[in-house]
Amino acid sequence: MVLLLLLFANWFKAVEYCNYLGARLAIVASYENQTELAEMVQQTDKYNSISTEFWIGASDLADEGHFIWHATGTRVQYSNWKVLQPDNGGNVEHCVEVRYIPSERWDWQWNDLDCKKMRYFVCEYTDVANWFKAAEYCHHLGAELVTVTNAQKYNELKEAVKGSEIYNSAHTEFWIAANDLAEEGHFYWHGSGSRAQFTNWMKQQPDGSSVDENCVEVRNIPAYQWHWAWNDLDCRKMRYFVCEFTKSVNQISTVRKMYCQ
Repeated sequence: MVLLLLLFANWFKAVEYCNYLGARLAIVASYENQTELAEMVQQTDKYNSISTEFWIGASDLADEGHFIWHATGTRVQYSNWKVLQPDNGGNVEHCVEVRYIPSERWDWQWNDLDCKKMRYFVCEYTDVANWFKAAEYCHHLGAELVTVTNAQKYNELKEAVKGSEIYNSAHTEFWIAANDLAEEGHFYWHGSGSRAQFTNWMKQQPDGSSVDENCVEVRNIPAYQWHWAWNDLDCRKMRYFVCEFTKSVNQISTVRKMYCQ
């Protein structure tokens, strides 16, 4: 899952722009999604500790009082409304923003708002690709495939994936940035070119069982004793993937009118 915080737009233009990127206005399907979203927004240069507001993909435009996710047409199950919301103020509030205004006791809670209001917005991209296309797509966004340099970051990555729509408790696999394309058996991080010091290989991995197993996936298949362990795999296989945005990349992205965490 990729989350992007972009420039001001009304809700309709936000939907249109996310679609243009091949993404969608963000879906917040769980408490984990909500927490992850708030944490990611706080790392962008659009975060303001006094007041931060942005669109997500829910609305009741089709049926007053019944909120659905625009991208999927599914009913909103998890929600994080502030007390007395949604209130459809003035009978024009049909789109959902997330609002953080501590002085008014808004703590990343949801508010229904006139869809024509201007807000930042969050796009979400979820798809599968081979390792090369995944790296290319992340780079296109001013990001890189995610690197995992220590156990704490690895745990954070697992929790983020668990809170996303790519997670399946029975079977989850996704690309990370490590590979040994340059030198067989020596794994490096694609973005930085540094040697992979921290690893979490499954027993008897990497095995290079074919000459093409040069890229690294994370695999969680409990029935087969895979518990978020690493596996070397043919880079041409299709997998979900995770992009990572750093603050330095975020500054570069400003030039492209795109604000990323």
